Amino acid sequence: MNVDSTTNLKLEISNLQKELDVARGLLDSANSIIIRWDKDGVIHFMNDFGLRFFGYSSEELIGHPLMTIVPNVESNSGRDMSKLAKDIVENPEQYKTVSSENITKNGRTVWVTWTNKGILDRQGNVQEIFAIGNDITALKTAEETLRHSEERFRVLFDQAGGYCMILDPQTADGIPVIVDANQAACEMHGYSREEFIGRPVAEIDDADGKRMVKERTREILTGKPFYVENVHVRKDGTTFHVAVNAKRIDIGAAPPLILSTEFDITALKTSNEKKKKAIDLLNSAEKVANIGSWE
Repeated sequence: MNVDSTTNLKLEISNLQKELDVARGLLDSANSIIIRWDKDGVIHFMNDFGLRFFGYSSEELIGHPLMTIVPNVESNSGRDMSKLAKDIVENPEQYKTVSSENITKNGRTVWVTWTNKGILDRQGNVQEIFAIGNDITALKTAEETLRHSEERFRVLFDQAGGYCMILDPQTADGIPVIVDANQAACEMHGYSREEFIGRPVAEIDDADGKRMVKERTREILTGKPFYVENVHVRKDGTTFHVAVNAKRIDIGAAPPLILSTEFDITALKTSNEKKKKAIDLLNSAEKVANIGSWE
């Protein structure tokens, strides 16, 4: 090898080294976890961001099993994570993006969305997995909090006294539509939940209620306390009296909804009517008695 060839070779090596240094610098400065692990589940590389994220030094992770940062079983799904790692190696194209539970050195559970790429040998067999991970723990925590809130709301909603309905007043004809209801409301009106949800609220009103529904909706949407005694119609056409408390509810920037809580007052109405009839009879009897004793 002559001097020129040696010089050119050294120059190429120097340029390659510079490119490697630039690439490594990009990997280490990335605000994402970058990891490379082999088909046997052994970690061969993790960038500085990833090491800081999981709380390990390079010596503590490089050459160690991938399961060091992965639980054996995912807590919320029961998914076998060692099997998932094997499946990723066998079918990397099916797992281009996957979200999974991970564990930091101090035992904290974190959630990461991984973008995976299979590194193949000359025969086309997967030898390693190159993956980029982004922390979604805050998002998962928010989702879980929302799920628990929805569960608590559903329990309270279903166990609340009376018949509860949530109505959407944002309709073309101005007649609110039932978008949610507790089981008591569905049963009292004689519908299954599937039949009840999506039904215009006027369909369960008597003639007076149908006539007044738009006016009452506008009044409720002012945000003022609203109470009315109304007659509702069951699926089979029978009727019952209800006392209605309704209020506007605002959730963030979404259009307002209406929460309607109703109580069956049929027995009270019947009792009052009986009392009224009894009073009327007494009054009539007194009149007759007075006529009979008039001098």
